[in-house]
Amino acid sequence: MDRKEIKMEAFDLEKAKNGRQVYTRDGRKVQILDYDYKYRYLSDGVVRSAIVGKIIINSKTEELKVWTINGFAQENEVRHHSDLVMDSERHDGWINIYNNGDYKCGQGVYLSKEIAEAKGKEYGSYVATVKVRWEE
Repeated sequence: MDRKEIKMEAFDLEKAKNGRQVYTRDGRKVQILDYDYKYRYLSDGVVRSAIVGKIIINSKTEELKVWTINGFAQENEVRHHSDLVMDSERHDGWINIYNNGDYKCGQGVYLSKEIAEAKGKEYGSYVATVKVRWEE
């Protein structure tokens, strides 16, 4: 089974609608097919909006699934391994470290190591280029 190691963030319907990747709580990739599927809930027979999507099991297998509008796999919204979650938004960049007398300092974040190193080498006080990662 193809699963991704993810740092989970609560499911956010608006972020999902805006294209952010969605996963199951146990790390399987999900492709959302409909955010406003009219679904008759088994518990009370009331028609409500639901989310329909497919869980990507592997390159040859998918599983069709319905979730509550809040991303839960079960109507009672009890935690389940197939609940929807978001991968926290991680960013990578490179910062140059410069010698500034009594201390070291960094300035700016570059999108590639090559660009950062080229910029850093333009200055005599350049010490190193370091990779940084942050989440939003």
